[in-house]
Amino acid sequence: MLLKKLQKNEAVGQFTNLGVGLGTIAGVGGVVGGVVGGTVKDALGSTTLPQTNPQSSQPQPIQTKCAKCGAVLPANAKFCLECGEKVAPKAPQVPDGMTICPTCGKTVNKGKFCAECGGKLE
Repeated sequence: MLLKKLQKNEAVGQFTNLGVGLGTIAGVGGVVGGVVGGTVKDALGSTTLPQTNPQSSQPQPIQTKCAKCGAVLPANAKFCLECGEKVAPKAPQVPDGMTICPTCGKTVNKGKFCAECGGKLE
């Protein structure tokens, strides 16, 4: 009996088809949307601004202390901010097996001569 009533009303079938179609499109759209969204995110990921993390492993500038008054100074200070004392320049850190050429100032492998300028190494 129900089947006969449904056959008389053609619109019921159309709504059923519409529901099935929407369900199919929603399922396909979710999958495709996820793939496209992930691809766009990956492509644009390198253009976003880096976020600062206070606990990151980025090295912080080394602060020094004034030899005369003990005031804490910025890393590249040439004079003390408190007493005006000239700050002695720090010797650069040289990795093992390397040296600084006295002629050109480049960090090069240890040897008799500089690989950059040919100057004699001490």
